[in-house]
Amino acid sequence: MSNTPAINRDTLIDFIKTNSNELWDAFEEPYLLSKIPGEFKEEHGTDYKDILGDERLKHFVKATEATGSYLLVEHPVRKAQVGVIPAGNEYKFPDLERETQPEKRERRQPPNAVIVTSFLKLLSQLSDEELSEVHIPTKILAKLISK
Repeated sequence: MSNTPAINRDTLIDFIKTNSNELWDAFEEPYLLSKIPGEFKEEHGTDYKDILGDERLKHFVKATEATGSYLLVEHPVRKAQVGVIPAGNEYKFPDLERETQPEKRERRQPPNAVIVTSFLKLLSQLSDEELSEVHIPTKILAKLISK
């Protein structure tokens, strides 16, 4: 018997919720639907289409907004630009006038707390044997989070 939990619609809902929350917390930007296929497959080793069948991802996200505590947002003109933000928030895509003028935009770095939390989530995927080899003083983690 495998210890791997079944990958189902709830797994996809949790994945979308977690990633949209993390991106929103770090950058206040929507988690684009175009990122979901690759990132879901990388994390879970399966294609989201194996879960949804013929159902479109956009339809699934819209239908599960309440369950997932997230909100589908769409660009008013660019129909392919669709994303997810945590419920209770609002997002307005950048003005089209500003978009027509090429401008390099610096991407803000996520707060250290988000980075450290993401690192700890990665560590949780290690085996007990591998974890026994990891030694990070709590003082160092606390200092990184507080910066």
